[in-house]
Amino acid sequence: MRKQITLPSGAVCTVTKFSVRDLMEFRDLPGAFPAEDEKRKEAIRQAIETKPEVTARIFTIALTRCCSPLTFPNGARRRIVEDKDLDQLRDDEITVAELENDDAIAIVTEVSKLSNMTKEAGRKAQTFPAQPQVAPPPPSDGAEVRSAAQPDPGAGH
Repeated sequence: MRKQITLPSGAVCTVTKFSVRDLMEFRDLPGAFPAEDEKRKEAIRQAIETKPEVTARIFTIALTRCCSPLTFPNGARRRIVEDKDLDQLRDDEITVAELENDDAIAIVTEVSKLSNMTKEAGRKAQTFPAQPQVAPPPPSDGAEVRSAAQPDPGAGH
């Protein structure tokens, strides 16, 4: 699934959801993520809120892997790159650090929505509240069944 978005700066790009490769890389980030997809997504959402290094890595993955080159209002087209020396950048590249904060947040927000990794999705994915446990009946030794099947010897026979 892809979505074209207009960023606060006026630039336009197309975003997509995180790939399986991206999700596998998230698994290698600090913090052990459970194996099930929904649990993994919830763990990633929680890690984003509490661990800055996880947030930074997920932002970088969203910006560099899930976003097409940006087309700016002046017609310039630039691909977002990570960790490249400024003097080594080509004219068609922009670093994550150079990107306007509002644009970066807009891109990551849309990628998260497409990937179903927003807080709202996390709340919807939670399981139903635990039902009160009803204690099972105590195990029977079968005495009730035997006594019902056999007549009482003192019953007047």
